[in-house]
Amino acid sequence: MAKKAKRQFKPEDKARAVDDYVSGRRSAAQLAAEFGCSPNLVYRWKAEADAARRDDRAAEIEASGVRDPRDIKRILDLEDELEAYKKTVAEQTVLIDLLKKLRDSRTSAPESELIGLIRTTKNSAPKRRR
Repeated sequence: MAKKAKRQFKPEDKARAVDDYVSGRRSAAQLAAEFGCSPNLVYRWKAEADAARRDDRAAEIEASGVRDPRDIKRILDLEDELEAYKKTVAEQTVLIDLLKKLRDSRTSAPESELIGLIRTTKNSAPKRRR
């Protein structure tokens, strides 16, 4: 029985798929259907892109004069933490603006807008790995 040849994807295609997935333009399932692969492969491409970005940033930090790998890791961890805080602040800002709008507006139906916000928040939350 002949083994099925492994399909190769161009780095440009992977980068475009990851960009579309991260930006929210398309879901992993949509990208997988286009490329004829599993959605797990799209997730793996994203993880590889994140690791490559982190490695590139570590090289930049090392080039700036920091030599201790523990210090480099600490800087990278703090940068990741800062990005997470920025995302949280942005989400809370949107929520506060929406609540102010609902408080000031007596004619709109607050339930429908809040339900839409809750759905958006749930959909944008990172998925838990099993």
